Amino acid sequence: MKYEILSLTSMSESLDGEEVLIKEILLSFLNRAPKLLLTIEKSIENNNYVELEHASHILKGVISNFSEDVAVEVAHALENFGNAKIIGESEIKFLELKKLMQILSKEIEHYMREK
Repeated sequence: MKYEILSLTSMSESLDGEEVLIKEILLSFLNRAPKLLLTIEKSIENNNYVELEHASHILKGVISNFSEDVAVEVAHALENFGNAKIIGESEIKFLELKKLMQILSKEIEHYMREK
């Protein structure tokens, strides 16, 4: 299957193809990402710029391990919105990130079933 967002090339190379470790990292993401998304959503609702920047930064770092795509760029944009204290535009980016995270999560689940 060709993945739209998931890209394990760099992670696989840095971990010498260690499939067990790759799966552990992906499982950790599946457990952690929903909490980070909720934190981002709540920070936007509460105009909490610091939390928006912090949670978006963490999520960006986590995503960048296995996606070199738009999801990283959108998380980075949210991080920048938090830093610049911009909430209005962050709502639209959050919805975009949420959709991308759903796709990424489904791709990870598929990958884990296949391996």
